[in-house]
Amino acid sequence: MDYNKIQTILDKYWNGETSIEEEKVLKQYFSGKAVDNRLEEYRPLFQHYIEAKQVGLDEQFDEQFLSKIAPTKTAKVRRLNTWIRAIAAIGLLLLGTHFLYNSYNKIEEKKGAKVIVLNDVKDAEEALEKVKAALYLVSSKMNKGANKAKVGVAKINVLDKIRK
Repeated sequence: MDYNKIQTILDKYWNGETSIEEEKVLKQYFSGKAVDNRLEEYRPLFQHYIEAKQVGLDEQFDEQFLSKIAPTKTAKVRRLNTWIRAIAAIGLLLLGTHFLYNSYNKIEEKKGAKVIVLNDVKDAEEALEKVKAALYLVSSKMNKGANKAKVGVAKINVLDKIRK
């Protein structure tokens, strides 16, 4: 083919003004053996277009690709495990809150002491009775603590004897 004609088509090609037929002419020209030496530098470009058109995917590509992205059964199990863990955590949180609340109320009940009011006492005998009741209450609490202390000391003495 004529150098001037190919050069004109190349100029149009670089400006993006060629038709499909003109691009086919360029591809045929550069894939042939009779390429002008002045245009030899463009040969690899047009040969690349021809070679790239021949490259394709094999028949097994779709199967291999889909097998790699297909969801597995372990994904469902993991999602189920995640939900079970979340529900268990919420249950433990509620259970812990319940026990904490109940134990706090029991502590408050134990802290509540009997209060003996002496402000509304009218005579000395009534005051004496209320003081005796208060002292009896203190005495009973002290005796209860002393008994627990005796049991604890007895256990320590037994352990001391065993150790020696």
